[in-house]
Amino acid sequence: MKTNLFYLFTLLVLFIGCGLPSPTTIKDKIKADKTPPALTRLNLIKTSSDFTYTFTSDKAGDILYEPRCKGDLTKVKAGENIVSFDALDDGLYNFCTITILDHKNNLSLPLHIPTFEIQKYQTPSLEYIIPIPAITSNLQPHFTFRSSQEGTIVYEGSCISRTLHAKKGNNIIKLYNPTLGLHDDCHIHIVNDEGISSAPLDLGDFIIEKTHDTTLNKDFKPKKIATLAQKIHESSGLISIDGRLFTLTDSGNEAKLYEIDTFGVILRTITIKNATNYDWEDIAQDEKYVYIGDIGNNMGNRKNLKIYKISKEELLKQTSLQAKTISFSYADQEKFSYQEFSTPYDAEALISYKNKLYIFTKNWQDKTTKLYPISKKPGKYIIHSIDQKRLKFFVTGADYDFVSKRLVLVGYETITATNPHVMVIENFFEDNFFSADITDKTIHNPPVGFRQIEAVTFDDDNRIFISSERLSHKFIGNHPAGLFTLLL
Repeated sequence: MKTNLFYLFTLLVLFIGCGLPSPTTIKDKIKADKTPPALTRLNLIKTSSDFTYTFTSDKAGDILYEPRCKGDLTKVKAGENIVSFDALDDGLYNFCTITILDHKNNLSLPLHIPTFEIQKYQTPSLEYIIPIPAITSNLQPHFTFRSSQEGTIVYEGSCISRTLHAKKGNNIIKLYNPTLGLHDDCHIHIVNDEGISSAPLDLGDFIIEKTHDTTLNKDFKPKKIATLAQKIHESSGLISIDGRLFTLTDSGNEAKLYEIDTFGVILRTITIKNATNYDWEDIAQDEKYVYIGDIGNNMGNRKNLKIYKISKEELLKQTSLQAKTISFSYADQEKFSYQEFSTPYDAEALISYKNKLYIFTKNWQDKTTKLYPISKKPGKYIIHSIDQKRLKFFVTGADYDFVSKRLVLVGYETITATNPHVMVIENFFEDNFFSADITDKTIHNPPVGFRQIEAVTFDDDNRIFISSERLSHKFIGNHPAGLFTLLL
């Protein structure tokens, strides 16, 4: 019995002895990790306004920043890490450091980040390249300036131009008919997309002298400059943006705008992806937006009248756009069933004036035009007439020029588009257009094609562009769609 107990005791001692570590192994096991992480700088990359920094750490842990220079990274892994400082404000950063605290509370040495500068909201700068001559007889003098950024041009003093957008680089600006005499108060500045303005650019002192007859076209004789491309032979709206012409076509055609040159050639085609061309009839613009009037209503039965609002900046650069929608109905329309060409609720003319849009309807029975203001904000509206006037012609197009502060209407007297008219309205107060000074000219013996005139826009000179639709009739012959100019 004693022998068995001895053997059991011996086995137990051997078992315990084999399972316990040596004193040296236990010391190694409980020794704390006191080695700090080691950081290695790799690269600082600037892309546009993005500032990205890459570095390596031999340990994972938390990242600590110099308080004035915080990045987007909170945890690091062992190996390569990427941190961005793009959320920082504009400024010069030469004090940024990062430090890593590992999971054993070991703190690395600070890693200094190379100096970098953030200029996300950089102020535009302007330089006067070719000044206006000190003495000139040109009533529309030119000057050239260079801009470091794109932006909207703001004119100050006695000078103004229809060119409202500056590109990066050189810009040639033509002033609109400044008065005779000394001009010493003309300045411009640029406001970029972030709303940051450049310092004013002084256009210097210059004198405009009258050395020739400045009388313009008293006879209102239009001049044909182009036959329009087949794809736009139903041109029904026209605008000029910084000297670039855009047109659209009417009912049943594609939801597209066309940039054309003065030879009638299509330069670009712009698709409005979320729009339908039910009956596009006119186009208007303000400083930032273009408005497409889907307002044609020959039968007076439409309940889907719309105006599409698109970004002017996108229009100038892109070929596929999204639009916002302004839907409306006429407050005084109760009847929605008319015979063709008998409704008073057809419309082909749209302008932008100050903070509103204005629709000019045409009554197919008595040529009365009603004026309806409407908000520029997307939404649904019931619009009310504020004025009306019985004219000698059906209004088919309109444009307002913020420079000369004139309104022009075009149209024709009969359904077969005979006796075209051009009406100039000026010296009005607020939107009392029909109570202002009105000049209505019938165009006698117009050039071929100047019949079914449908669209008008002011040009950069003291003239207008007018486009016509193709018209073929046994009594008046064949008239291809054309582009015309007319001095006012």
